[in-house]
Amino acid sequence: MAAFVCLIVGLGGIVSSAAVALLFLSGSLGAVPMLIRMVGQFAGRATLFGAGIIGMSLILIIAGYLLLRRSRTGGTLAFSASALLLVLPALSFLASVAIEPFVVGVVVGVVLICLVASGWESLS
Repeated sequence: MAAFVCLIVGLGGIVSSAAVALLFLSGSLGAVPMLIRMVGQFAGRATLFGAGIIGMSLILIIAGYLLLRRSRTGGTLAFSASALLLVLPALSFLASVAIEPFVVGVVVGVVLICLVASGWESLS
């Protein structure tokens, strides 16, 4: 179950980043008011934020693949990604940016920690 959560969240992060980038490049970002507010708050840091999302998504995809192979390395990688997902909202308070993107990360982080911890004994 943890492998599928990692894979779904990882692919979702890459797809959503690509969609926001395409909306921004086509000039139709204003069609989604919440996105224009968040991108506006990340002004000057949007590229860094997008690279962070894609990087975290790639880590989650690798962790999901390794968890499908029943590897403890995948479990450790999933724990590490979960810890980052739980710490990032604290950093968002320091930068005074929108908290909405980080709420999903906290929920996913908690779910992943619970799932990986419950199935740790089955990993080899």
